[in-house]
This record gives sequence, structure tokens and C-alpha cells, in this order.
Amino acid sequence: MNPIPTSPRLAPRSLGFVLAAGLIAALASPTVMAQEKVLRIAMTAADIPRTLGQPDQGFEGNRFTGIPMYDALTHWDLSKGDAASVLIPGLATSWVTDATDKTKWVFKLRPGVKFHDGSDLNADSVVWNVQKVLDKDAVHFDASQVGVTASRMPTLRSARKIDNLTVELTTSEPDAFLPLNLTNLFMASPAHWQKKFEAAAGATPADKAKNAWTAFASDASGSGPFKMARFLPR
Repeated sequence: MNPIPTSPRLAPRSLGFVLAAGLIAALASPTVMAQEKVLRIAMTAADIPRTLGQPDQGFEGNRFTGIPMYDALTHWDLSKGDAASVLIPGLATSWVTDATDKTKWVFKLRPGVKFHDGSDLNADSVVWNVQKVLDKDAVHFDASQVGVTASRMPTLRSARKIDNLTVELTTSEPDAFLPLNLTNLFMASPAHWQKKFEAAAGATPADKAKNAWTAFASDASGSGPFKMARFLPR
């Protein structure tokens, strides 16, 4: 698996990744770089992080197969190497707690965002991605993604669509850390997963869903600046 650029759009939090890569490229042989045109990234992890949208292997997983291929509602600003990161808008352009109920957060989504498969990223997509790790009754719920996700946003309980570009998230108690914790919830394409589900084998919906996630991991669709591509060895 090699992530390749898909769009001239680079979120601010991706800039540090690109700058670091550029530095590595500058130190390499110009002749080799001109011939290969392949970005190679080193990482310190026990294995290749999972690619289905919620990586394992700690933050190295986020750095390698999370942040490049996917987006979250909020991002860390990784554009500076000499200053602490701060929270910045990602797929959400703004967020605020409800004036009368501090357990409810309203997020306004960035318009015009599409997943790599061409489907729209909207409030329904956000609700779907919350359900994948919190709603055991959802057909696309995936227990294998819960441990690396739900533990990082322990108060989040549900998501509700208000309109196409507005979503309400509810927590178990007032939680000022929710926007920070949401940097770990990456948005996978519901439409792309549904195609995998419809094509999957399985005696039960749960079996089909498990196989659909396996297929999705091999042909992922997020909305990040890089997308998965499979290259055959020379």
C-alpha cells in the first residue's frame, strides 16, 4: 500500500507531514528521486497500521494511515516544528455547546467535501462513523475499531443529523475535551463501505459486515489528501 496524492487540497494539519517529507526528499539523491517519484516514509511501529479508518499502533498509526488518508472533524495543527500544536478546524468549520444543555455539541461541517470514491461527506456520514464504534445495533458496527477509538473519546454517546451540514453530538456529561478527542475519529466513506457490504459473503449481516470491513481495508476511501493505491512489484 502506498498513499498517493488525490487533490490539491491539503488541510493545514497536513502541512507538517508534507514539509517533513520534502526535507527527506531533499536529503536523498536527486537522481534517484527524479527516477522514482515515490515518497517513502519511515515509522517506528510493530506492524503496518490498519487502513480501514481507525488505525492501531498508537499515533504512528494515525500518522501513517490515519491522517494522510482520512479526515476528522477537528485536527491538530502540525505545520510547525518549533511550537506546540493547537486545535484547528478539520471537516468541521466550527463547534459550540448547546446554550441550555452542555452535554450537546453542534458541529458545522465544511461544504463540498467528497470521499475518494466521489460520494459526499455530510452529516449522515458523521453519524454513520460515530455509529461504527458506538452503536452495537448498527449493521456496520465494528468491534475491532472500538478499542482504538472509543477509549479516546470516552464521553461520546451518540450523533444526530440536524441538517445536511450540521450534526449534534451528545456526551454523557459536560466534556470540554471532546473537540480535542475527536481528532482520533476518522471519517470513512459510508457509500464505499455499503458497496463492499453488498458484495460480501456471509450467512448473517454481522458476517457480511465483518467481511465488508476487511474488503474496505484493502480498498479504503477517506477524504484526506492521500488515497490508497496498490502497486505491483517490478
